Amino acid sequence: MVWDTENLWSNNWLDARPAKDKKNDSLQSPAEETQEPEEWKVRRHYAALRVEVAMKSLHSLPVPLVVMTPRVSRLSKQINSARTAWWAPRSPNRPLLCLNLGGRGKYTHLEHTSRLALDAWVRLMDEPVFPRGPKDTEFLPVSSLDLSGEPGDFRALIPFSKSFPLGKGVGLHTVAALAEHLSTVTEQDLACGRQVAKVLSVAARKTQYSRDATLLDDTDLQGIMAAAGVSRLRILALYEHQEMRTRMQRLLAYHFNRPDLAAGIPEDEIVELGCHTQVLLHRAPELLSHGGHHARRGALTDALPGLEAEGTGVLALVETDYDAKEWGRQRRAARREEEGAVDPYTLDAKPEVSRHLARHGVLAQFLTPTTKKLRSKKKEREGETPLEALGMELAADFPGHMAIGDMLRAAGLVHPRLTRAISTGNGLKDRVAHLGLHMRAQLGDKHVTRTEEPKLMWILTAFVPVGEHWKALAYLPAGRAGSGGWFNYAHAQGLSRSRPIPRAAAATTLSPAASTTPCTS
Repeated sequence: MVWDTENLWSNNWLDARPAKDKKNDSLQSPAEETQEPEEWKVRRHYAALRVEVAMKSLHSLPVPLVVMTPRVSRLSKQINSARTAWWAPRSPNRPLLCLNLGGRGKYTHLEHTSRLALDAWVRLMDEPVFPRGPKDTEFLPVSSLDLSGEPGDFRALIPFSKSFPLGKGVGLHTVAALAEHLSTVTEQDLACGRQVAKVLSVAARKTQYSRDATLLDDTDLQGIMAAAGVSRLRILALYEHQEMRTRMQRLLAYHFNRPDLAAGIPEDEIVELGCHTQVLLHRAPELLSHGGHHARRGALTDALPGLEAEGTGVLALVETDYDAKEWGRQRRAARREEEGAVDPYTLDAKPEVSRHLARHGVLAQFLTPTTKKLRSKKKEREGETPLEALGMELAADFPGHMAIGDMLRAAGLVHPRLTRAISTGNGLKDRVAHLGLHMRAQLGDKHVTRTEEPKLMWILTAFVPVGEHWKALAYLPAGRAGSGGWFNYAHAQGLSRSRPIPRAAAATTLSPAASTTPCTS
């Protein structure tokens, strides 16, 4: 930052007249008007140039980039209402300190944390202190708080909001001069950017009544599946109640462009949906019902039809029952050891069913029943085609549509819009792998996290070009079930879901591939 007064930017501004002098402007004589500028106070104001330095890394560059951005901070003529101040210690070779201020108007003061830090600073560095009262001292003399003259060792900044450009921006001449100086000092050319032909926002996901026609109607959908490691997909729809069966068959018939199957799909029969996809509906009430019979769920899962097929990726759309509000109430009652209270999560069938299906390489996507009647807010009209009419009827079933989309992502299908966004011209120009690392804290129930440490979840995925498409991979660490490494995305999820969550320390618990959504950069 520029600190020398000679190098500060400075200019003169005329202070505004007091409000009481503005009331009778129309009654003033011409002679009085000519004398007004002489009565105004002329002050010299200062502004400091500072440079923000940041380091960034890009996936296509082997070394990081140093980004330097010039900024401007205007120095205030008074401490009132300032939020930041700079202070230069009186001892030589001391660093410039940044202080936080609090309060408003004449009550502006040093923020408590800054005062404590500076109190320790002056004691450790043997800085001189000044009397503030009979039994108290201060590290700043009272005269230093007068900022009306030339900038001294203590300087307050004029506060500006981030959206207000005054005091933030610098001219093109300053940017050009800084760039030339950096190039000379570092003895190398500066990095130059170029506009990318296509960006992801241009090729955003577009749907018609929540149906992803871009993916499911793609002419090379078979090639996308081949890049994911399968020749076709099979959807195993497991339900407990008839209402959910009707809902599932209508959703699948709509998304896979088979409106004729919305009226009914045969039970326990493999039906071709088109789009290189099959469906099999099966009723499994004992497997899906909540309760303490977890020991029997493994055998019930092994008896399910259509679990395995050569060259076919098997997905499961599974019914489950979950009421977050009621389950939370029951869980709190169980933790308080109330009579007859049982933690519903110990009876939850969802994690057990997911784990047993994953043993067969089947990835489960769960769907809860709806308690409200789904009504579309779209203008009612007649559908031009049977598919459009079915889509208008299902337009308000957002959980069902999102479940279908999450299920397809779990299969490792890379959306064509991603291929178009990364590609430039004809095909892929830069054939590089794209890696993504996503980390988050699994906070869970806010009432439980007060006594339990949150679990740390991490996901490491990669997109690798295969021909004109992308292959999704996921990384698994070595564990008790086998060695780790990079695996096909769907296969990695199956391995991860089939393993129990590690019981390590809560602050360092790792759950690889904990989400079905790839994280890319």
